[in-house]
Amino acid sequence: MEWVSRPHLPEWAELALSASRLKSAGLLSPIVVTALRRDVLTGQRDKSPMLMNVLTLQTRIEMFVGTPLAKEPPQPATATTRGSQ
Repeated sequence: MEWVSRPHLPEWAELALSASRLKSAGLLSPIVVTALRRDVLTGQRDKSPMLMNVLTLQTRIEMFVGTPLAKEPPQPATATTRGSQ
């Protein structure tokens, strides 16, 4: 988990932790996540696992609930979309 303490994360991680994405998902406070990231960047490595959990949660939200860039949230499969009639 050392990579989460680097000043520049991979693009996907930077986007997932951006204030706009956090705000769009609506579960995590952008202010609190920004403060957590700052703590990790200033050497409080004991908080790295917490930041990793935030990153994991946020990416799961985007994967399974929908992303801020999605035009519509995912719809549950129906009998016709599964091929049954």
